[in-house]
Amino acid sequence: MVDTGFTFNGIHSKDKGITLQGPVQVSAPKPKRSSISIPGRNGNIRQHDGSYEDRTIRVPCYMITDTFNGRIGDINRWLFADDAYHKFTDDSDSAHFYLAKATAGAGIQLRAGVLNDFTLQFDAKPQRFLQSGYDPFNLGVFTIGAEKNISTPNGYEAAPLIKIKGLSASNPDGAQLCFRDENGDTNVISFNTADTIDTFTYDAEIDFAYNDTESLDSLVTVNVPIRLKAGTTKIYIKDGAALNITLVPRWWTL
Repeated sequence: MVDTGFTFNGIHSKDKGITLQGPVQVSAPKPKRSSISIPGRNGNIRQHDGSYEDRTIRVPCYMITDTFNGRIGDINRWLFADDAYHKFTDDSDSAHFYLAKATAGAGIQLRAGVLNDFTLQFDAKPQRFLQSGYDPFNLGVFTIGAEKNISTPNGYEAAPLIKIKGLSASNPDGAQLCFRDENGDTNVISFNTADTIDTFTYDAEIDFAYNDTESLDSLVTVNVPIRLKAGTTKIYIKDGAALNITLVPRWWTL
């Protein structure tokens, strides 16, 4: 028995009466590789595009039979409430979490007529996300010419969530929100209007701009996907200003 548990979709396993038989098991990261065979040449050329396969999370569990019989339906409803990815946090590693969806729920396998053993299984995205990377960074007011810095704590590029309030342009062609890394490379969100934008959110992971449920993609052009690279990124507005910018960096590791 392990005196810890896990949290999935905001609910802790102990709240469902589940006890862990052993530690949560997470498969190792596996790079996505393509293989190219060239006629007349020995072996294959293998290429890694920088991405990774999904992981598998296995959780060996048990419950007392009397408790289990009354809860099996509730447990599986919790696990399979929808087909979306949800936060999965292992108590033994509270600094990180995975985005996962359940693929195997609670079955019935009695042991000595008293305990029910089962193994829960989840498919998870390969990233091990930092909890601190989901804390919003309030960068505050951006005046014309102002620069703010944010530092990525490891070598993995992060796709941030960016929220802007009160964006105004000093150029009739619109303002530009710029992200310049230590190599001098700059990612740019160009706003295609000189009108003041009250509230604007850009999700770099899916390259989508919106306000609540309204798409704002028509207002912006993004030169390349916005990424926070290793080291320090300088953030500034060209030809404009903003009352406030908040950024959720979404840092991760493997």
